[in-house]
Amino acid sequence: MCTEGFRDENSTANWTRTAGFSSQSSFQIVQVFLGAVSVLALLGNGLVCVAVLQNRQILRSAYNRFLFNLAMTDFLTGKGIEK
Repeated sequence: MCTEGFRDENSTANWTRTAGFSSQSSFQIVQVFLGAVSVLALLGNGLVCVAVLQNRQILRSAYNRFLFNLAMTDFLTGKGIEK
């Protein structure tokens, strides 16, 4: 079957072109979304880390140590997305 000159009217490229979206506006939307995710990750996981460091007795169980390590990892991931 020859696909030369085949045009799909329902493709994403055609939809974005007809809807008026440019690649620049899509890129800016993604940047804002990732910035919001980064800020929320830093705030939420930072609060968990502060709470654990203020009350060291929390770290006595393995489950709470795991949660603290998970919060630290998420905090650092959020910091990495920021750049």
